[in-house]
Amino acid sequence: MRIIVGLVWLALAAAAAPSAAAAPQAIALAPASLEAQRVARGLEAQYQAALIRDRRLADDRELQLIATYETRLRTARTRAEGRVAGAAAALEKARADYAQLVQSIALRDAASRAEIEAYRAELRGLAASATPELLEAYQRFGDGDRVGAGPVIKALEQAQAAATMAAAGARAAVGLRRAAQSYEIMRLRGEATTADVLALWDEAARLDPKDFWTQIYRARLALPLGETSKALDAANLALGVAQSPREKSVALNEIGGIQQTRDPAAALRAFEESLRIFRELLAKEPGNVERLRDVAVSLERISYVWLQMGDKAGARNGWEQEIALIEPLMRSDPANLDWPRFIAVVRLRLFDLQEADASRQLVEAHRLLKSLADRGRLNPQDRPLFDAVQEAVAGGKAP
Repeated sequence: MRIIVGLVWLALAAAAAPSAAAAPQAIALAPASLEAQRVARGLEAQYQAALIRDRRLADDRELQLIATYETRLRTARTRAEGRVAGAAAALEKARADYAQLVQSIALRDAASRAEIEAYRAELRGLAASATPELLEAYQRFGDGDRVGAGPVIKALEQAQAAATMAAAGARAAVGLRRAAQSYEIMRLRGEATTADVLALWDEAARLDPKDFWTQIYRARLALPLGETSKALDAANLALGVAQSPREKSVALNEIGGIQQTRDPAAALRAFEESLRIFRELLAKEPGNVERLRDVAVSLERISYVWLQMGDKAGARNGWEQEIALIEPLMRSDPANLDWPRFIAVVRLRLFDLQEADASRQLVEAHRLLKSLADRGRLNPQDRPLFDAVQEAVAGGKAP
């Protein structure tokens, strides 16, 4: 509605300093809505009056008559807003008389008709695109309250334009996200670089910055490229657009991971907030294995940061909580081989603290890993770890 918004400022200027104008024939709007037709008629009349003043199409007597009709129109609207008896009909009569007057003058200038036709074309879309609030603001404008309605129209049209652009951007970003995911597959196969993938996610983010996973992937890809500030900005954007507790926790964990080497205290705050959210989710679904895993992983992250900050007691407390969470799952689901490995790794972390129970932690870790090896279920990547643990148990040395 570029021309409509232009009218607002043209008419505001006319209200401050009278000008002149030319105009169209009566508006031939498709009958989408009687209200929209009435609004369009009022806007057309205001446009004609502005052109009449700007281009000096009227003599002094006609200008005085226009001013009289405008006063009558504003008074009629005020009375209608006050619900005075008969005021609604009087307002419709004042609108029609004003429109007829300015049109009769404006039509005398043939040179203005191209502009008027363009303006009329803009008005045809008003019924389809305007919200009720916008129609009401335009009606106020058409009834002569230009200074009052102008800023409202500006704000509503800007908001609507921004929403339209955002929606268009979001639609366009879908294809870029698909392309980025395709390039991620290529990256994992050594056929594209991390920078190639990140460039596509950056492009998608420009079009649709509120997509949560777009920002998460940007954070994850920027970090290994050494773009730490960019990674942190993306993770914070993800946190800002997160729509669920789960998404908030994911974003907080990204922030914590980025901050670990920069600001351990900030990393700890992010991980602890993530843990708080995961605990709340677990409280709502006490038997949910994924929720238990989420809490355990959060405790792992927090424990590592405590250790990084030199607080062995804090680290130990977190790891012991992990074991307390996962051991019941291991007993109730012995077929799940993730649990013994998980606990074995945690016990090796406790062993690394070299405290009074270090030997017991090492033996327990060895027992769990050996049970997997004996069943032929030890992951190949865990074989070096198991061999080191076995050697340490046999020789009394740390792995």
